[in-house]
Amino acid sequence: MKQFEDHIREAFEGHEAPYNPKAWSKLEASLGGKLGGFSSSLKIASVVAVIATSGFGLNYFSDSNSEITNSIEPTQISTSAAQLEVKNADSNEEVPIQLTDESSANEASAVLASTAEVEQSDLKVETAFAASVVAAAPKIKEPKLPKQALEISTSNACLGELIEFRVETDKSVVWEFGDGKVQYGKSVAHRYSSAGVYIAKVSVLDNRDQAMQVLNSSELRINDIPNPDFEFERPCDNAQASIVFDASNPEIQNIWKLGDGSVLEGAHVEHKYEKMGFFKAKHIVENEFGCRDSVTKRVAVCRAYNLLAPKSFNPSLGGWFPIGLKKGDVSFDLKIMDSEAGDLVFQSSNSQDEWDGVVAHSGKKSKSGQSFLWIAVVKDATGKISEYGGDIQIVDSE
Repeated sequence: MKQFEDHIREAFEGHEAPYNPKAWSKLEASLGGKLGGFSSSLKIASVVAVIATSGFGLNYFSDSNSEITNSIEPTQISTSAAQLEVKNADSNEEVPIQLTDESSANEASAVLASTAEVEQSDLKVETAFAASVVAAAPKIKEPKLPKQALEISTSNACLGELIEFRVETDKSVVWEFGDGKVQYGKSVAHRYSSAGVYIAKVSVLDNRDQAMQVLNSSELRINDIPNPDFEFERPCDNAQASIVFDASNPEIQNIWKLGDGSVLEGAHVEHKYEKMGFFKAKHIVENEFGCRDSVTKRVAVCRAYNLLAPKSFNPSLGGWFPIGLKKGDVSFDLKIMDSEAGDLVFQSSNSQDEWDGVVAHSGKKSKSGQSFLWIAVVKDATGKISEYGGDIQIVDSE
């Protein structure tokens, strides 16, 4: 401050303003009369002092800080009756300002600048307030989603097969299986009642039971199961004592478990039971999708298969031999023995070698009324060994 005062003092010393008659007259009129006397001189001195102080003050600041001076650009404002409009800060109404001279124009410019600063300040306050509201707003908690995708025990199932579904989550879930059925729970099981392709989905629920995530499964193929039904015919007077089984669908795999330990495969099979009685024949079917089904039926055997050996024999009419041993796919050992003495009467391993009724150890033909026993050990084409036997009654041809 002292530096500023010294600079003002030096500037006033020896300074003499040039005389301008017009400017002097104008100044005299503004002060209310001719310049004269002590009162007028004092007014003039005061005005000159203010002008000089302002001028030299500006000069001082111009010298001490050139950046401020350079940043100020002169504004040309007409001293005529120019109309400027300023917004009223309270009512937002536009108020016209009448400019009559340079001083009024400067005041208007100051008002405009002040209004702009207020508006800019309000904008900054509003922006800061909005930012504070956003920062203070509670953050929305992201829902905890399942740890992994849904798990399905199989995607290629047979009709009626139980399929297990599971999803890992700490939320409540609801399952939709694509067939109109719904279940709740993280681990469920479901059977489809119709063959087809389905897509199951699980919805993860929030606290209001609203779905916040939906997981879809891959395609679920439900395959139809084959028909295991079958037909068979076995009249009790069938001299061959064999039973024929026919499957309803020859295009798929057909397996037969006939109740006496025998297992056969094929759409059309024939079987001879060794004993009379009732047996449970089970038919198992499997299609190309691996779907299986089965059915069991009761089979009545009225006459056991005993190699179809004749129970009576007349030596004068030909030879005796079991018909079952005439098949070319079996090997056998046939023995005939005297039922009383137990002596061997006949033995053969050749289907062309029949017994003619002659007793081997005596060389004599058997007589009517005599009784003999026979035993046959048979090995079939599969390697299965079976033993058969019975009695032979000698009769006359009458």
